[in-house]
Amino acid sequence: MNQHDLTEWERDVIGLLVLASDALGFPRSVGEIYGLIFAESEPISFAEITRRLRISKGSASQGIRFLRGIGAIRPTYKPGSRKALYAPELELRVLLAGLLRERLLPYLDQGGQLLTQLQSRSQKQHADADHMQSRIAKLQSWHQQSNSLLPLLSQLLD
Repeated sequence: MNQHDLTEWERDVIGLLVLASDALGFPRSVGEIYGLIFAESEPISFAEITRRLRISKGSASQGIRFLRGIGAIRPTYKPGSRKALYAPELELRVLLAGLLRERLLPYLDQGGQLLTQLQSRSQKQHADADHMQSRIAKLQSWHQQSNSLLPLLSQLLD
């Protein structure tokens, strides 16, 4: 087998995790990288990831940075080696907590600021003010519900 080839097992796992990555709106390379790391029985190096998946160093670097940021992978080290190796996080609750913490909660903060600006602007406009106020109230309700729900979910998952 050529060192670039993936086993059927690896291709199937990668395919499944690419689907999950697509569903979450993440780049395909994120699913590929996590899939390969997940499928391996031992931690895998950056060079091996780029070689086996045939992806650029830039794509691999961005994908690994993202996956580390949400806690989906962690670097490990082998005594006597200077290379970082990557191992997968296997607990779903840790993966979901990382996604909430790193991807959703920051948007809630930013969304609150944007809603305040939207409310301020809408008060200065008179055309169809009732409609605008109705929609802003709905957005504020969604924001409040999300602000209540997501931190609770995050606490349950931690």
